[in-house]
Amino acid sequence: MALTELDKAIDAATAAITAPGGQLAIGKATIRGLELPVFENAPPSLREYLGFFLPAHADKEFLVYEGDRLTFADVQAQSVKIAAMLQHRYGIAKGDRVTIAMRNYPEWVTAFIGAIMIGAIVVPMNAWWKTDELAYGLKDSGSRLAIVDEERLRRVADIHDLKIPLVTVRTSHAVAAQLGAETLEDALARLAGHRPAQAPRFFTRSTYFCFASSCEVPLSLAQASYLAVPTKSKNPGFGPETSPSAPCL
Repeated sequence: MALTELDKAIDAATAAITAPGGQLAIGKATIRGLELPVFENAPPSLREYLGFFLPAHADKEFLVYEGDRLTFADVQAQSVKIAAMLQHRYGIAKGDRVTIAMRNYPEWVTAFIGAIMIGAIVVPMNAWWKTDELAYGLKDSGSRLAIVDEERLRRVADIHDLKIPLVTVRTSHAVAAQLGAETLEDALARLAGHRPAQAPRFFTRSTYFCFASSCEVPLSLAQASYLAVPTKSKNPGFGPETSPSAPCL
């Protein structure tokens, strides 16, 4: 079948942007033992992608839920706090599974991004699942922590011998306490009241930043995406190396 002029134009444009030095230059990389074509200039992971995408749209509206309207910058700031909470309050590290089971609340997004920042593996679960289905998913995935809303919390609380921490969103303190969970607000507030001995560091090539919950430290997600795993973690080595003596600003 002969190419149309439109086909030729598309092929020419594709060749131009994927050529060496082009915006979407294609090279080769070995991935799990196989040599595959890759975009040379693409971020190496979702974490790095979010690191430039969210700040690029910082002032634009990102999430809308009923009366809540969050910008990309709002989501970034909340995600950084959740990342620090997961890391320092619950010891979540690279490779650990973190379950998210809730309806489509804004916290679903911030919990996802926060977990991604520290190299955790997010296990998203269907909000329609009943107790036995949630039990299977939590145990089969090896999740170390679950972030849930009230409805999912009530189902998870019925799981026999479940021994992982539960962080709940949009749930009253009374209900959370009754069902053995901690509200996200409380988890973040307790982190704010206790500065970790080794704070997660966010840095660019030449500058280090420390997350200090007791004060407001402006961070770009590009910096936050380099949230370092504590050296005492069972899964050390995630992200660029950090110096224990790196200055806090």
